Amino acid sequence: MKSPGRKKFLLFALMLFGPGILLFLLSRGKQNFNYLDVLAKTENYRFYDVDSNIVSAETNEYDILIFTTIQNSCFDNTNKECAIYPYFMEQFFYDEFVKAPKKYKGVKIYSIVTDYEGNPVRPDSLLIETFENYDSKFWELLVGDPEQVYGFEKEGKKFTEIKDEEGNLEFVRMGMVVTNSTEIKAIRPLNSEAYTRELSERFRMIIKEKDIEKYNEER
Repeated sequence: MKSPGRKKFLLFALMLFGPGILLFLLSRGKQNFNYLDVLAKTENYRFYDVDSNIVSAETNEYDILIFTTIQNSCFDNTNKECAIYPYFMEQFFYDEFVKAPKKYKGVKIYSIVTDYEGNPVRPDSLLIETFENYDSKFWELLVGDPEQVYGFEKEGKKFTEIKDEEGNLEFVRMGMVVTNSTEIKAIRPLNSEAYTRELSERFRMIIKEKDIEKYNEER
């Protein structure tokens, strides 16, 4: 409800400057922003963490999820059998989350354990031990079929079937930013610094979207 003082001010502005200034004043409180499109949607996935707790679209309590694959070889950042570079995930995402936990309390990274061909596997002891160094509120391993989140259609094919020029499955090296549990808003490879930075930039745009939505809801 507008206060009497605000109503008088708007009426005075209308009388003094005409309807043009009134439209300008009313628009000042609105946030204008170019939102990222929803690229695709995941299935209603169901995974398990290393303690056998269910992780699903229905149980998700986070505003923004970042999905990746990860291989058992990834405990060593120099191993070429690792499809992603965890060091860059730390640099552009995780380290920032732990430095500002209140700001990022609605964000979580989930890394689905696969082999280099994208088949689901169990995490071995070395990978589990490596992840004990991370705060599980922000980054956690998942066990299950990556098809559940990566199996959307792209150009008439399942994303999990698309291969690069060398014949490797593309999805294995991809990171995805997901909102509202299932809406994919950004996809980029995670095997180079430049691409990981690009994904982090889109992630920050999505954070801004969420901030604007919250601001508009509270007005």
